[in-house]
Amino acid sequence: MKNILALISLLLLSPLGFAQSSKPTPFFAQYQATSKGLPCGGGWQRLFQEAQHYRLQSQGDFCLFGGEVDSDVVLQWQSTRWQSIRFEASVKRWFRHDQYQGKNPSGTQMLVFKEGKLLDDPEFAPATQDPATMIQNLGLAISEQQQDLFTDYTWGDETRHYPFEWLGDDTIEFNGKPYAAYHLRQTHPKKSRVADFWFAPALNHQLIQMTVHRLGIKVLHVELTEFSAASH
Repeated sequence: MKNILALISLLLLSPLGFAQSSKPTPFFAQYQATSKGLPCGGGWQRLFQEAQHYRLQSQGDFCLFGGEVDSDVVLQWQSTRWQSIRFEASVKRWFRHDQYQGKNPSGTQMLVFKEGKLLDDPEFAPATQDPATMIQNLGLAISEQQQDLFTDYTWGDETRHYPFEWLGDDTIEFNGKPYAAYHLRQTHPKKSRVADFWFAPALNHQLIQMTVHRLGIKVLHVELTEFSAASH
C-alpha cells in the first residue's frame, strides 16, 4: 500500500486536454472520490504553457489512504506524445513527508532524487517517464489503438511495469450528458488490486472515471466533476 496513494493521486490527475494531432490545450479538471458511497477526498489538475514547455500541476487528497500528493511536472509535446523533462512531488502520509525530484536530461532515463539523494533500484532500470506523464500518454495511446497496452514509469526508488487490458467502449455520464469512453483495466502483479480507467475522447481524452477494487470489493470510486479547456 505504500505507493498506491501516490499512484492513485497521479493517475486520477491524469490525461491532458488536447486534440491528438494539434497543439495541446490548457485546461482545468476537478475530481471527486468516494468510498462505499461516502466522500473520500478528491483532487484537481491544471495544464498551462510556460515559455517553450508545458506545466501540469496537480493535487490529490484521499481519506482512504490518509495522505496528500502535490505534483508539478514540466512537459514537452512531441507531435503525438508527452515527454517528461522534470518533476517535483511532495507525498504526505501519516507521520511522514517525502520530497521527490526527477529529471530526464537525456530523454531516455528519468533520474529520481529523494531529499536530494539519487535513488537507484538494482532490479529495474528507471523508465523514461513519471506516473503523471505515463497516464497522459496512456490516454493518447488507447485513443490511437483500441487494444491491450503495456507501459512503465519511475516513481520514488522503484520502476513499475503494468499491463492494461482493453475492455471496450462504455458510456459514462458527466454534467448530465452521456460520453463514450474507452475502458482499460490495470491488474496489480499480486492480483489483489484491480484499477479500472475510462477515458472520454470527446473530452479531449480526459480521464472521466476510475475505480479501484481490492479482493473483489470496490474501495474507491473517482469521477470527473468539472472540466474546462481554454480555446486556442
